[in-house]
Amino acid sequence: MIASTTHSAGAALRLATLPALATLPTHAATAYADALGLATSAPLLPMPSCTVSSI
Repeated sequence: MIASTTHSAGAALRLATLPALATLPTHAATAYADALGLATSAPLLPMPSCTVSSI
C-alpha cells in the first residue's frame, strides 16, 4: 500500500503521478480518468456493491 485516503479525489491526484492502482467507485473513476488522462479497468477480484446515501 502506498497511501490510504478517505476521499477518492486524493487517490486520483496521486495516481496521476505514481505507477499504482486504486479502487474507486465507477462514477468517480470514470470522471477522474477523463480529467487526468488515467486508464480504468474492471477490478481483478469481485467487489461488493456499496450504497452511499446522505441524510
